[in-house]
Amino acid sequence: MLDDAALAADLMTDAYPAFPADPIVTRYRWDHPRKGWSIGRFIAEVDDEPVAFVDWLSGPTEQDPERHCEVGVALDRAHLDTGLLVSLWQWVTDRAISGGSLMLEAYAGEDEPEVLDALSYVGYERDRLEKVWELDLQAGGTRLKAEARVARTDARPGCEDEEGHPDDVSDPARGLREFRREVDRA
Repeated sequence: MLDDAALAADLMTDAYPAFPADPIVTRYRWDHPRKGWSIGRFIAEVDDEPVAFVDWLSGPTEQDPERHCEVGVALDRAHLDTGLLVSLWQWVTDRAISGGSLMLEAYAGEDEPEVLDALSYVGYERDRLEKVWELDLQAGGTRLKAEARVARTDARPGCEDEEGHPDDVSDPARGLREFRREVDRA
């Protein structure tokens, strides 16, 4: 199944391009699952063509006595069809319930009306709405960059490297490399 991580990432990206899934990160997460968690991952096909990534994830009963389960359907937008979405959501819902889950959680963007309709048809109720914010760098970019420069200066007064040069905050991996050098020397 690990070999399907790249395909799953592609399908998740095709389902919601504004939030692309990284195949390397996806494979890493799959290779290092949470201890004791139950996970189901499936590639849905239509006419032998992969069209969706379907999954469910639930924690161990001792950690989650209310038996929550996160379910997901990422249908490639090229195959977007409410009937297919309903079928996939119903299928993953049935699997999660048969696994003992008592409270199912699904996510959809407000810009995904077909997914919202499918979830409603299957019987999901909207519990809450979350707001995702966008930062308009055209309107406030110059001001925000200036504020960031001041904040970096204020937050790191007197920070210098071993040669007395000001610390280079533009290289976030520098500290990790220095740590590795220290470990290697020890």
